[in-house]
Amino acid sequence: MILSAVAVLSPQSTHTFLLRWLAAAKKQHRFPKSVAGDIDTLLALARKKGPGAGLHERFGDLFDTCSQPAAKQSALHRLTYAIEKLKTLGGGR
Repeated sequence: MILSAVAVLSPQSTHTFLLRWLAAAKKQHRFPKSVAGDIDTLLALARKKGPGAGLHERFGDLFDTCSQPAAKQSALHRLTYAIEKLKTLGGGR
């Protein structure tokens, strides 16, 4: 019998890792000021909703968004991104 060396992480441990990583990134100023607001938003959401905030999925979406040109993304994705950005800026009150 061969045992797999792949670790299975619980949603809670994944959430805790990403939350701590974001907090350290903010504290150490790892990213430009242009994304500081996004980091603050993610931190607040993660602290408020816990694992229900879906940080892992949000990071996946962020990677997808950043790794392909906007023209290749679906219209729904671009609209959703615009709405979320407006909410972040205070336009969703």
